[in-house]
This record gives sequence, structure tokens and C-alpha cells, in this order.
Amino acid sequence: MLPFSDVAEIPVDAGRARVYEHGWQSWSPSGTYPVSATTPRPPHDNRRRMSYRAETPAPLTGFQGEGLLAVDTGGRVHVFAASDGLEQVPSIRGSLVDGRLRVSADGPVVQATSDRGLDAALATWADGFAARAGTGAFRPAPTAWCSWYHYYTAVTEHDVLENLDAIGSAELPVDVVQLDDGWESEIGDWLTLSTRFSTLDGVVGRIRAAGRRAGIWVAPFLVGARSEVFRNHPDWLIGGPDGQPVSAGHNWGQDVYGLDVTHPGSQDYLRRTFGWLASLGIDYFKIDFTYAGALAGSRHSGVPALRAYRDAVTLIRGVIGPDAYLLGCGAPILPSVGLFD
Repeated sequence: MLPFSDVAEIPVDAGRARVYEHGWQSWSPSGTYPVSATTPRPPHDNRRRMSYRAETPAPLTGFQGEGLLAVDTGGRVHVFAASDGLEQVPSIRGSLVDGRLRVSADGPVVQATSDRGLDAALATWADGFAARAGTGAFRPAPTAWCSWYHYYTAVTEHDVLENLDAIGSAELPVDVVQLDDGWESEIGDWLTLSTRFSTLDGVVGRIRAAGRRAGIWVAPFLVGARSEVFRNHPDWLIGGPDGQPVSAGHNWGQDVYGLDVTHPGSQDYLRRTFGWLASLGIDYFKIDFTYAGALAGSRHSGVPALRAYRDAVTLIRGVIGPDAYLLGCGAPILPSVGLFD
């Protein structure tokens, strides 16, 4: 954890001023609050690891934006943002002290002001950030049916095919039939199936024969303690100062850990996993819990965490091809810009 340095002090009216705090990833709170408020904090350690920036806990009071914090005084808006934002995302804090909001950060930030209101100031910043990140035109998102929202991890091959037939019978305008969590044998073991599936090839074939696109869920940077990968390849895991794997939380009734996506073995595993899935005809990929690839810790190559994360998503994109639709979930927001659809 790097030390925080003061960036600015802004006189504020506690009755009028508001602060926009940007969350770390897509499960983190982001919102606008009274300047005198304290924003949501994780209720327990597991939630901190899975929904917040685990390596930089927020202070007990005030605000902590991850790469972005904005102060609306009621007349002028001050936007504080990461100088880089892709491979270096500082935490930016705000604390109310004697009628002034003290802003500090643990890395380089830039400041901009606007008299056009908070939404306009944030939109201007976002347009500039997207341009610097090299984003292209957005592709329209397909309409998808996803197994998760009814079957959760208990989905079966029969469930998917039954719903595929029902979608056809009802003539629903569904472009993608997406198989979510539950098809894999274990979290981290993506090349073997659960006992509820005899085949993926057959399921994908039925979906495509019905004139729809096939989609699938994968948590590629997450490794469960029950998995073969965890048992057989401990060198593929992000390491902590004590030499033990870095925890990404507890879920599925087991501890889960971050995959070191810079290790040649794990890179080959990702290529084989996504190469196989793409070869079946899947062209819609929901990759989940991707924050695990950006956890702080030691890696085989020694590169910083966010560079490793971006390189890993780029690797997956290279395997599935430019025409496949790539959805990121549980994804660090700023470092993911330009990588996902």
C-alpha cells in the first residue's frame, strides 16, 4: 500500500456540496453522496475481497474513489482522475475537515474543473478517457437468454435444451442462448464438464441449428481450492508475501484464488480453454470474477498487476477472435476500458 499525498483542499458548503465516488470493479458501489457522508464499506472480509479493492481498504470515514473522484460544490465541479487509469489506478480519498474537503491520492492524478454540472463534467472526463484508451465504436449488444437467473449453478444440459425449444416455440427475439456457471467440473477446471452435462459440442450444435448464437460463462482468472489446477499447479497462482496464494474470497463453498496470468503454463491453459470453446462454435463469452486477475501480489513475470490483467484479457480476445462478443463481469472498471464489448 503506497502512502497518500495531499492533492487539493476545496472549500465546501456542507449543506450543498456532493461527492461522486467511483468504485473499483463492477460489483463495487459507485454513487454521489452528501459531502458530510461516509460511503458504503464492506460488511466483512469476504465482501471486501470480492467487491472492493482488497489491497487498499478505505478509511473509516469519508470517500475513496478508485481512479476517479469528483466534488460538486454547487457552483463548480472538481474532477480528480488517474493520470493513466489503465495500468496505474490510484485510490483517491476525500475527507471533510473544518469546512474544506481534503483530497489525497496514492498515485498520480490530474484535476479538471467545470461549471456545467456534475453529470456533464463526468461525461467530458469519460469521453477523454475512452479516447485515450483507444476505444472504437460500440457494437450493439445481442439479446441473450442466460441460464443463471433461474437455474444458478444447478443448470443441466436438459434445462438449456428445454429453454432453447421454448424460445423457438414462443418465437422470442433471443439472439444468444448463454450457458452460465454450472457446466464446468470445478471452478478453475475449464476443460472438463460437470456430471450434469454429457457434452458441450451437442448443446452448442443444437443452439446453432436453431439459428441462434451460443454463449458461455467462464471465470478464467479464478481457481478454486477443490480444482485440479489448484492441486497440480500451485505455481500458476498469484503469490503473497508469505508465499501462499493470494485469496480472492470464499465462494462455492471453498476458498478461491487468483490465477497468475503471466505464467507460461497458465497462459497456455487459457489458450487451450478458449480455443476449445471457440472451436465448438461459441462466439459470446461472459468472463466473470475478472478482478481476480488484477489482485495485488507476486507474479511469474514480475509485471504490475494491472498490466498483467490487461494482457490476459487481450490474450483471450486474441484466441476468440475480433468478431466474438466479450462481456466482462466483476471487472476492474478503468483498466477494462477498451478490452470488452
